[in-house]
Amino acid sequence: MNKILAILFLLLAPLCVWAQSEDAETLYNEGLELLKAQKYEEAIPVFQKSLDLGQDDISIQMLSAYGLSKCYAGVDNYTEAIKYGTQLLDNIKLYFDESRLLYHMTLLNLAKYNEKLGNIQETIRLDTKALEICKKTLGEEHPDYANSLNNLAYYYSHIDKTEEAIRLCTQAMEIRKKILCENGRD
Repeated sequence: MNKILAILFLLLAPLCVWAQSEDAETLYNEGLELLKAQKYEEAIPVFQKSLDLGQDDISIQMLSAYGLSKCYAGVDNYTEAIKYGTQLLDNIKLYFDESRLLYHMTLLNLAKYNEKLGNIQETIRLDTKALEICKKTLGEEHPDYANSLNNLAYYYSHIDKTEEAIRLCTQAMEIRKKILCENGRD
């Protein structure tokens, strides 16, 4: 009898994981709709349950962590936003590589959350890393690269590194000017 139960368990366990994954995906989609409607307080427990159920599905873990990060930022709880953003970042590093634009965007979000908490040095560290990734993936003449330079200049101005802020701002302006001229706009 015990052997039959063990065999049944082995046969049915993958189905249970699959069913849990389906439930987690349904919950994620529900959380996403609440996030889009800016109903952050309602979305948080939905994303949390999705994250809990989706432990065997890395895509659900990543999507739910992203949702939780955005929702917590939406209610100005930047400590929790950083916690889930960092979880997302760790999973991206573990399953992909750091050259992905998703990694770049997550770094920018984490930089913004740290800035809200007054952690300017961490903000600069994260934004600098995002800038390096943007440079590798999109190139130095891409508008997003110019935006990243501008963000970094803004943060440097907060810590009285005016010369560095001006240098970065000037570099961003030159890139934008070049892009506008190439597109026939002055």
